Amino acid sequence: TNTTCIRSSGFTGGTATITVNPLPQGSLSANGPFCTTGAGQLVFTATAGTGPYTVIYNDGTANRTANSVVSGTAFATSVTPVLSTTTYTLVSVTDTNSTCVRSSGFTGSAATITVNPLPQGSLSANGPFCTTGAGQLVFTATVGTGPYTIVYNDGTANRTANSVVSGTAFAIAITPVLSTTTYTLVSVTDTNTTCIRSSGFTTSSATITVNPIPQGSLSANGPFCTTGAGQLVFTATAGTGPYTVIYNDGTANRTGNSVVSGTAFATSVTPVLSTTTYNLVSVTDTNTTCVRSSGFTGSAATITINSIPVPVFSVQPGATVCVDDSVTYTTLAGQTSYVWTVPGVAGTDYIIVSGGIATTDNTVSLQWKTTGSKTVTVRYSSNGCAAAVNASNTTTVTKTQPGIVSGGTHVCSGNPSPLLTLSGYNGTIIRWEYAESLPYVWQPISHTGVTYQPGVLSTSTSYRAVIKNGSCAEDFATETRIDIDSRTAAPVPGTIVQPTCVNSTGSIVLNGLITGPNVIINQTGTALQTYSDFGTSYTVTNLEPGTYFFTIQDGINCPSLPTVGIEIKPPVTNIWNGTVWSKGSTPIETDAIEFAGNYETTGDLSACSCIVHPGVNVTVKTNNTLTIDNFVSNNGGTLIFENNASLLQINNSINTGNIIYRRDTSPVRRYDFTRWSSPVTRTPAFTLHDLSPNTLIDKYERYDPLTGWVIINNGTAPMLAAVGYTVRAPQNYDLNIPAVFHASFEGVPNNGPYAISLGAAEKWNLLGNPYPSAIYADQFIFDNAANIYGTLYFWTHNTAPNSTTYQYNAEDYAIYNLSGSIVIGNMTGDGATTPGNQDPPLGYIAAGQSFFVKSKTGQNAVFTNSMRIQGNNTQFFKNANSKLEKNRVWLNLTNTQGAFKQLLVGYIEGATDGWDTNYDGITADANKYLDFYSINGDLKLVIQGRALPFNDSDIVPLGYRSAITGDFTIVIDHADGNLSTQPIFLEDKTMGITYDLRAGNYTFTTTTGVFMDRFVLRYKKTLGVEDFEKEGNNIIAYVKNKVIKITSDKETINEVIIYDVSGKMLYDKKKIGNIELQIPNLQSENQVLFVKVILENGYVSTKKIVF
Repeated sequence: TNTTCIRSSGFTGGTATITVNPLPQGSLSANGPFCTTGAGQLVFTATAGTGPYTVIYNDGTANRTANSVVSGTAFATSVTPVLSTTTYTLVSVTDTNSTCVRSSGFTGSAATITVNPLPQGSLSANGPFCTTGAGQLVFTATVGTGPYTIVYNDGTANRTANSVVSGTAFAIAITPVLSTTTYTLVSVTDTNTTCIRSSGFTTSSATITVNPIPQGSLSANGPFCTTGAGQLVFTATAGTGPYTVIYNDGTANRTGNSVVSGTAFATSVTPVLSTTTYNLVSVTDTNTTCVRSSGFTGSAATITINSIPVPVFSVQPGATVCVDDSVTYTTLAGQTSYVWTVPGVAGTDYIIVSGGIATTDNTVSLQWKTTGSKTVTVRYSSNGCAAAVNASNTTTVTKTQPGIVSGGTHVCSGNPSPLLTLSGYNGTIIRWEYAESLPYVWQPISHTGVTYQPGVLSTSTSYRAVIKNGSCAEDFATETRIDIDSRTAAPVPGTIVQPTCVNSTGSIVLNGLITGPNVIINQTGTALQTYSDFGTSYTVTNLEPGTYFFTIQDGINCPSLPTVGIEIKPPVTNIWNGTVWSKGSTPIETDAIEFAGNYETTGDLSACSCIVHPGVNVTVKTNNTLTIDNFVSNNGGTLIFENNASLLQINNSINTGNIIYRRDTSPVRRYDFTRWSSPVTRTPAFTLHDLSPNTLIDKYERYDPLTGWVIINNGTAPMLAAVGYTVRAPQNYDLNIPAVFHASFEGVPNNGPYAISLGAAEKWNLLGNPYPSAIYADQFIFDNAANIYGTLYFWTHNTAPNSTTYQYNAEDYAIYNLSGSIVIGNMTGDGATTPGNQDPPLGYIAAGQSFFVKSKTGQNAVFTNSMRIQGNNTQFFKNANSKLEKNRVWLNLTNTQGAFKQLLVGYIEGATDGWDTNYDGITADANKYLDFYSINGDLKLVIQGRALPFNDSDIVPLGYRSAITGDFTIVIDHADGNLSTQPIFLEDKTMGITYDLRAGNYTFTTTTGVFMDRFVLRYKKTLGVEDFEKEGNNIIAYVKNKVIKITSDKETINEVIIYDVSGKMLYDKKKIGNIELQIPNLQSENQVLFVKVILENGYVSTKKIVF
């Protein structure tokens, strides 16, 4: 059109065809129907088009596409399997060959696939039936249309029922049904859809129940006696129950409801009064309603009522018989359960001669053996019914009762015979009889009285009476015997102890006694008593004043003749009237003494008790002891004990009234203290100020174990029993010139036990003798060993004071324990000679004295009268008679200026080689100048007890402390026991010397310090070492112009060693080989030196020189 040029031929392609294809046409169809589900298929049948086709259809939920569909050929649905009836509708069909599409106007545009359900339902059955039934089943469908073909199994085979309508009964294949049968569905076919179900039924089985007619038997209880509470029992053999039982009791039909098989039910009429038969009419099983009215296994039962028997029996021979006669008792035969009662014991009271008394016996013959009224009873049972009452018979059985002859006894030879008496008999006395000895040969006595009096007999004789009662045999009374006994010797009186004020009764010793289990002593006179269980001698005690006689008697013998009268006198009271004693002689310890006039002792005096009358003055002089067993009572007089006198009491009696008890100290200066303890207790209290009113106000002290010294201002504190106190001398005493202090205690004398608390363990306590008499120190230690260390420390105030200061230190304590004691010497100083007690304490603690002791525990220390002794009261320290084996040696360490220290080593009974609290005493180490002790382990002991037996190989290390440089001497003070003759050596390890202390004193030189390893106490001499002073080798050592020269006139010198006094070695030269040695220019200051010379022959000698 742009150029307007035209071609009309010669085209490349000259022709073209327009093809018009038809739209596809056809109809849709489907397969089916199906049961439950199906593999759905559709078919498109084309009437126009060539195909294949693309078919789009709708299944009610969505459009679906099927490709390459061939006309007339089935194709599967998109959703398969098909679960329910579904209609499929064509949406479009495309002819894939021409691409032509039809979307409406189809010949058949829809097709349906039908899905039918499986039939479902339940099987049920008719019934139940009794015995048999025309069985029918019912299928009730819940899914399906029916009718149905039912296949079921009856337990034997499958059965088929056709044209079964839901809910309509159809007869079973086998009818009637004879027993309970269960029917089970095998399959159900819906004949309309041909769908079949063979499992999963709602109810797949049904049972036709065929119940049996009840069957069983009737029974009854009983039998009864007289009446019975009737009961019947239906025992079922078929049926389940419970049951309704109709029965007839002979008068009417009766009904028992809810009857359980085998369980009794009461009869309608009860109690049953007579025998009755009950017949079953019908039995209905209330569970199944099945009824039986005949053909029962047991249709009748009878309740039997029996009568109660009344027993009777006969007795022969009669109502009265003698012992040993037979009596026969007979009752009705042929019964059961006989019950006999026979009084007494078989074999003792009766014997069964024939028959018996068992449950099967109706007759018995008894022979009675004892007398009395014998009632026999019997009862029995008849037809199972026991008699309510007994048949009874009483027989009187009699015999001759011989009685008893009494009055026989032991009669002493020559005494009259006793009167004999017969008692407890019946019948007539025929005669009496006697017999003298076994075997008895009885002789008659023509006497028929109830009593009989034999004459004087010389031989023991038995007597009896002979009795007869009516027709019964005669019998013999129980015999009695008169025994003729000889007499034994009388007791021999021995020591008579008369009553005292302590013991208000007396005693007598009886000797020459016979013995035996039945022997007794008879006491007559002032008081009657019997004694047994003794030997050939017996002491009769607790005899009040009076006169007593004693005999001795065996159970089968006559008593002896009595002793002479034994006089027990009242306690003796011996009264002093100012001139003579009322008894005419000096009192003895059993006398109760009274002072009615003034009296002064001239020696020791002993009594049972002591009373001082008002206004009377009694004085116990120095060194005299008044020993009283019981109490002391001062009723207004004056009872004075001079210095060193003692009041010793034995028993823990209570004293009344005051005494005056005087004590003198050793001479003291103003600044000297004395340790005191009060022997009295007073009301108002006796105070420290009362003891020493002129002491300075703050110089009264007591010792508290927890806090130490406590000042008692002005001495106002009471002096308590067993407590120690410290009181300084009166303020008006001279500072340098000593004087005796006269103490006077006034109060009730202390007596009996005292306990004082020790406060706490491991504490020092100041205790005191609480009594006005000395006590035995060893006994105090023994009795308190559990609570104290057994070393006692006694103040001696031996230290000299100077003009300005007080010196009251531990060096002023003497020490005592079970091993022994040591004394503290004095140190001469600026003052005058030291006063004080220089004696060692050797066993007694004087009245008024206190002492230190250390506690083991916080318990009590005790004092008792058993510790008290007579005398030994003159000093605080007095030698005691030891109760232990003791072998001891005392060593003193002294110098010429008066320094002194003592130790003791002993081998003591009860001691060990270890630490013994009662035998070892530790040094106080408070003496500022000197200390001396033995060593045991780490203990420094001023007293050391060691074990027995003594061994002469024993060695004891010794130590000392010195505040003084110079010469000291060790010497044996004294020894006792085996050590009094035993060789005793002192080894000086510093000097290499073992010295025989028996030969003399050992002097050595020391510097100041503590020396623990210098000395050893020995009992054997060390080999190869000679005595310190032996001069047999004539060795000389001296100094001239500072040159030391040593010579030996016999043996060659081998070695020389020089020491100072401290033991330090200053020079040592060996292998000298000459008899002389000179040592010039020794490097030493001016001092004492020791030259130790050792010769070639081994001899050793030590010489002291001043350099």
